[in-house]
Amino acid sequence: MRMTGPLARDEVYRHLSEADVYVFPTYTEGQPFTVIESLAAGVPIVASDIQAITNMIDDGVNGILVAPGDSSGFAAAIGDLLADPARRRSVSAANRELAGDRFDRSVFRSRLAELYRLHGRPSRKVLRRQRH
Repeated sequence: MRMTGPLARDEVYRHLSEADVYVFPTYTEGQPFTVIESLAAGVPIVASDIQAITNMIDDGVNGILVAPGDSSGFAAAIGDLLADPARRRSVSAANRELAGDRFDRSVFRSRLAELYRLHGRPSRKVLRRQRH
């Protein structure tokens, strides 16, 4: 384990790409961008089994999900991944693919454009009313 303190953005990506496992124990999150960054870097993830994370990754495919607060479960999951380089390589490939398929900026732009195509934009009249 390496504790780095604050890092510049390019250093964050360099360190992530060198990591064997990304560990994210938490009780609550919105949309954890560090998980997306770890996926893009191809790092296997050990994270809390909470909705924000289960909406992003599949347990056993992109890493291992553990009950929040279960320190023994986290330790076991970390140990399992560290002991199995072939599994880490498989998870790493799956994570890079998932990041490209679901979280790439072009994917977000396409999904937003599709929402506008399907549901339309609010009329100018509605927008003027909302501003007042």
